[in-house]
Amino acid sequence: MNNRTLTIFNSVVSLMLVIAVIIIFLLQKPSNISTKSSLSAEDSISLINTKLYNKTGSFGNLKVVYINTDTLWKEYEFVKITLKKLEREQASLQSTYESRTKKFEKDYNDYLVAGKAGSLTLQQQQTREEELTKQQTDIKNLEDEITQKLVVRKQTLNNEINDSILSFINRYRLANGYDMILQYAYLNAVLSATPELDVTEDVVAKLNKEYKKNKK
Repeated sequence: MNNRTLTIFNSVVSLMLVIAVIIIFLLQKPSNISTKSSLSAEDSISLINTKLYNKTGSFGNLKVVYINTDTLWKEYEFVKITLKKLEREQASLQSTYESRTKKFEKDYNDYLVAGKAGSLTLQQQQTREEELTKQQTDIKNLEDEITQKLVVRKQTLNNEINDSILSFINRYRLANGYDMILQYAYLNAVLSATPELDVTEDVVAKLNKEYKKNKK
């Protein structure tokens, strides 16, 4: 029975670590949306402009801007609310799990006390052990269920955020007559760019305005 209890307690710790990792991953931006740049926009000329110049001989009429998606992810209200929503769901699942493990601990301790007092028949001991074994199995299944549920939920919420951002950015590009909007990301589409091409602040403001309007 001691090994059974140790297994359950280890499972509790394991699940709490899994939940924490899932929450941390959601707090981070998906790699296809943004990664942090270590280069300053003021340090060098825009790589995209250099490529356009080398290809066409002039900038022509192309209108290219970029968005700092680190800032976008941090300031977008939908992201903030989504994270709070996931944290509440995580807390609820964690509470359910801890309640089940505490009940197991109590039932196990009651079994030990009864066993030491000699108040259980052999049949009663076997029945109690079978019940405790079933509780252990149920708790392990609950652990797997919670882990899977959080992983799926995290992916679903990330997809909702990504779809919301990309849909708005496409409409923003068309409304402003831009040919291309790039993300400012380390070793990605834009390595460095002049600040005048940065439309992040405008995008964040309008994206949040649209989000608040749609919430009503």
